[in-house]
Amino acid sequence: MKLKRFIWIISLVLITLCSHDLFAQAPELSAEQVEQIKLLTNYNEQSTQYSEQGLYKEALPFAEKAFQLTKEIFGERDYYTLIAMESLPIIYMQLGMLDEALSWSEKTYHLKKEVLGDKHLQTLISGKTLAMIYHYLGRLSEALSLLEKTYRLSKEELEEKHLLTLVCINNLAIIYKDLGRLAEALPLSKKGYRLYKEKLGEKHPSTLESLNNLAIIYQDLGR
Repeated sequence: MKLKRFIWIISLVLITLCSHDLFAQAPELSAEQVEQIKLLTNYNEQSTQYSEQGLYKEALPFAEKAFQLTKEIFGERDYYTLIAMESLPIIYMQLGMLDEALSWSEKTYHLKKEVLGDKHLQTLISGKTLAMIYHYLGRLSEALSLLEKTYRLSKEELEEKHLLTLVCINNLAIIYKDLGRLAEALPLSKKGYRLYKEKLGEKHPSTLESLNNLAIIYQDLGR
């Protein structure tokens, strides 16, 4: 569950940054739109606060309101609307609403590919989320194919130590492990742990989660 929580926090950070960008645009908007953006930012903050506490039932209505209001202000295919869509499938998944999670995640990923392209950061984030949902649903071959693509593009377009790339490495190792491909899981898990230590420090929760995953793979290998 910690891994899923970590992925969720990445999305929350990006949504929060989006809210600051909206305020930067505010002088170009009407007074009514400025008020709408203030309300939108409040919805995002409420959703973020509840989600960080694991209160996903309380977070959901605020995330849904944020998406609807963003779509109303900017349109369905706008950059900010696409970001607002990202939190919904993760909340749905945490609440056990798997059909809704899958449907929203697939829609978000395909829309981002059409509007922003395969290699955009936001598209890669959605690819990671959708792969995670496939994994959760036991659709391991689909999860693996999508996450391998996302990892490759993230490494090319961002950097090896980018937070998204690190999440992809860790998730890939877990999928390989679940597929019984331990010889492929081990080097990825070792690499992920090393990079997490370098990027976030030895005591960071995500570094410790990566270390725990590595220990489990060693255990499965009988080491």
